[in-house]
Amino acid sequence: MGDLKTVIASNIQSLRKAYPLTQAELAEKLNYSDKAVSKWERGESIPDVSVLCDIAALFGVTLDYLVSDHKGEPEVKAVKPINARNRLIITLLSIALVWLLATVGIICVSLCVDNFRYTWVILAGAAILSLIVGLVFNSIWGIKVLTYIIITMIMWGIITVLYFVLFPDFPLFFVIGAPGQAIIILWALLNFKKKKK
Repeated sequence: MGDLKTVIASNIQSLRKAYPLTQAELAEKLNYSDKAVSKWERGESIPDVSVLCDIAALFGVTLDYLVSDHKGEPEVKAVKPINARNRLIITLLSIALVWLLATVGIICVSLCVDNFRYTWVILAGAAILSLIVGLVFNSIWGIKVLTYIIITMIMWGIITVLYFVLFPDFPLFFVIGAPGQAIIILWALLNFKKKKK
């Protein structure tokens, strides 16, 4: 077992340095403490299989790679991740596409229906859809805190649209958002608790 610990420790450390990440940055990505990562790299403990799978996915290697000895093989070269600028451009292009489709939809409906008074519903739908697109890209590349902010905006956007479309004379309808907001906050607090090992 000591040999396996050493192999895994060496592989985690070489992959981390190839990318280049600090122990704290790797720990944050895995939702563990930097002390846990340090123990893994010193061979004092081995991560759970699920964590090994997360590490393998993070670095784009197989689980077999993490548990195999690679002495004498060339050093791992990191695949360059998409930089932050390109991520932002891809996200903004996707959101712009949503607004282009909404604009085309408004034009088509306005040409087919005389005195169409619900243009704002299409625009509100486009705004909510833009937030959903932002949420998807943020879930892939982004910051955890922003995920909860976007979810909050989506929830309040949907409640507002439903209020104006279905319940315009019932302002108490907005009270639905209070337990929803509490759930989002509690969910965020639950997910931000660091694991210690």
